[in-house]
Amino acid sequence: MEIIVGHMFRMDLTKMCLDSIPDSHKIILIDISPSGEAKNYCENRKKHIQYVRGDAYPHQFCTSRTWNEGIKLCKGDFFMIINNDVIINKGEIEKIEEEIKNCDEKVGILGPCRGKIPILHIGIFRRKCFDDVGWFDEIFYPCAGEDQDYYVRLAEKGWKYKCISIDYIHMEGGHHSRVEIPAEQYKTFVDKWGFPPSESEYYKIINKSIIT
Repeated sequence: MEIIVGHMFRMDLTKMCLDSIPDSHKIILIDISPSGEAKNYCENRKKHIQYVRGDAYPHQFCTSRTWNEGIKLCKGDFFMIINNDVIINKGEIEKIEEEIKNCDEKVGILGPCRGKIPILHIGIFRRKCFDDVGWFDEIFYPCAGEDQDYYVRLAEKGWKYKCISIDYIHMEGGHHSRVEIPAEQYKTFVDKWGFPPSESEYYKIINKSIIT
């Protein structure tokens, strides 16, 4: 299972994130920081990390594009996407791999949930599902609505999102609260689907795919 991490700023957080992942796992680091500051760290200290200078810089910061760049390099049956402000606690990657082995073939994504709502800063994707659902939509700029958009598309294709327990530390950001951001900040999502990812229509759709 390859692990994708995007870096734009706060190298101190990115280092803690990378250091929390066992060296036995390949990491694909997409660096879209203005300085390309992660390159030296990866090349000198972390030989299991594939460093990529992301296309999103200097044109624009786009979360979807950053993730898509990392996914293009993944070759396994599953890959993980995590935010750079997440620390995975010891032994959790191995537990996730056991979850993967035991999950139903219709499970396309595994990740933590709050209630039955996916938490947005960690996700484990089945490659077969991703190839069916498609790439993250890069119309979402810079980073509002791209993951909720994917959950709607996942449900429409009949795949499942399995809520699993993952012991981790989210250092800062509060990305899981974005489902409650006012609708005007999700204009692109509303323009595409006709409703914001904070209303009953959204939850009605994604609840079809959520299993616990």
